[in-house]
Amino acid sequence: MRMKTYSVGPQGERFEETGCKLCDSDRFRPILADDGYRFVRCLDCGLVYQNPQPVFDDLIKRYSRSYFEYELRNEENFFNLIRLGLNDIEFEKLPAAGSALHGRSGTSASM
Repeated sequence: MRMKTYSVGPQGERFEETGCKLCDSDRFRPILADDGYRFVRCLDCGLVYQNPQPVFDDLIKRYSRSYFEYELRNEENFFNLIRLGLNDIEFEKLPAAGSALHGRSGTSASM
């Protein structure tokens, strides 16, 4: 099977501050900044996410239609790959407190 990768750098996107997409909190602390990007940890649920994030209307211009078609065609494969990675690190044995995939999202129950 031939796998296509999409690696296109920023194309002048605008960025905007955002709250946590998991719990809607606007409380976070920076944990990593590199190459113009900053990642923060939500102080309420523990989710780590990029903040600020590219404005969606600018971001979608970076990818062609074939990118989205490829992603949708391979969605199940990508999901299974994530599950295998989580199994490898024995994710289900990690403490639930502050974990983005435990508790509120319900994701761990479906794995």
